[in-house]
Amino acid sequence: MISSSYEITPYRSEWAPQVAELMVHLWGADIEVNRTYLRWKHEGNPYAQQPLAIVALHEGRVVGFRGYSPLSFRVPGGAEIVVLCPGDTCVHPDHRLAGLSVKMGQAAMRAYADRYPLFMNWSCTKPSLPGYLKVGFQALAEKVYLTHAGPLGTLRYVLASRGAHPLAQSRIGFGRSGDVEVAVEPRLVEMAALTATEEAAAGTLMLRRDETFFAWRFANPRGKYVFYYLLRDARLTGYVVIGLSPNNRRGFLLDFAEGEWDALEKIMRFILRARHFDVVSVYTFCLTARQRRTLEKLGFGVTGLIPFLETQQKGRLPLFIRPVKETYSVEDFVVGGVDTRTIAAWSLKPIGSDAV
Repeated sequence: MISSSYEITPYRSEWAPQVAELMVHLWGADIEVNRTYLRWKHEGNPYAQQPLAIVALHEGRVVGFRGYSPLSFRVPGGAEIVVLCPGDTCVHPDHRLAGLSVKMGQAAMRAYADRYPLFMNWSCTKPSLPGYLKVGFQALAEKVYLTHAGPLGTLRYVLASRGAHPLAQSRIGFGRSGDVEVAVEPRLVEMAALTATEEAAAGTLMLRRDETFFAWRFANPRGKYVFYYLLRDARLTGYVVIGLSPNNRRGFLLDFAEGEWDALEKIMRFILRARHFDVVSVYTFCLTARQRRTLEKLGFGVTGLIPFLETQQKGRLPLFIRPVKETYSVEDFVVGGVDTRTIAAWSLKPIGSDAV
């Protein structure tokens, strides 16, 4: 750690080249790829009029960055709120142990409290957990995967190279097969129309998944996505979006919608029979009881070698929530008459996270 003063200040676009260089310590060594990702995530988000991030400066240079991604939710009664998702926190190795991460987080509270009610953190890690607890974040749910991995799929996944491979090298067969079409492009208008017919459980805040959101979300330059469409003639009656691991071996169920009550089951049966992936996973807290029963019937579960290994490596980490106000009361968790401190208050989909 360099012993000197730091300036903690809101991010400005003129610092983008320095941030892209700093983020080699988090995102990877390709600075131009980092710049593209920064441009997409923090400068192109449709729910922010300007990038929402805090930087730490030392002698005029960026040595710390903490970004906030806005997500829009429909509140009971028809109103909407925007929740901020903290992530992409990085401090240069020469400046760690100076408390810069916490200081940037506190600066964000002061900067954003007049515009945004809540933080929702999807990206807590073992190293960052103490910091979130220190500043008052509360756990909504454990980030537990419901996973499908048979013995052969588990063996293939464990033994496979962890290197990155293009989508063209996957085992996925694209095109129409019966009622299911497998595609690399989102049907933005049709998908948004289908999600618009969904109804959240009474008294819950529902993630907004409209055409604008989808267009932005699936432009993620670091993501790989496959779209499974259930069709009746030419009409979309259900879809599933899978995000791929870098080596294409694992699929993460990111988003889905059902125009027919059994659309999710039909599409997931197709995916499993086609053996497009060795492992398929989805966050349990993003499923209704019916959806979880559907997947468990297809062989998904929370036990097995892969869940065990991941728990040993990463621990049981939470989805976090906290009012944006630096000093808050219990009343600040209440939005639109809903107490947001329980997972039952939220209708979420994994697409809300940018992890995949």
